[in-house]
Amino acid sequence: MVGADLMAAVKLDINDMALIAPFPLLDETTISSLTLAGTGEESVTYNTKEESEGVYNWYQAGRPVENDAALAALLKEVAALQFDSCVDYHPSKEALEICGITAPMATLTVEYTAEGLASQLQLIIGNLREDGTTHFA
Repeated sequence: MVGADLMAAVKLDINDMALIAPFPLLDETTISSLTLAGTGEESVTYNTKEESEGVYNWYQAGRPVENDAALAALLKEVAALQFDSCVDYHPSKEALEICGITAPMATLTVEYTAEGLASQLQLIIGNLREDGTTHFA
């Protein structure tokens, strides 16, 4: 038996107890490609390679990319990625629709290397949240 005082002290639901794993280190030293796809057929892919020790260059469709504001903004956002909370641990189809996950605004795919292994992160970006500054993902 558990006392009512204990239950009152731990009023948590499953979403409050979820452990949110941190994103891996994502910067030009670990990323090999970034692809951002919108709602239509539009997508943009950037690839990077280390040209010499510590010097990385970005390419789009095989052409060098220099001083690209869109790429700089994307890299800044990717480096700062984090989940701030778990809204629904095991969402229903209806909850996914409400959050915009079934018809996302964009999909970000990052190919990167972590601990010597090639890895991929895909982030489905849904609707803007109530705070007006973050999205469901």
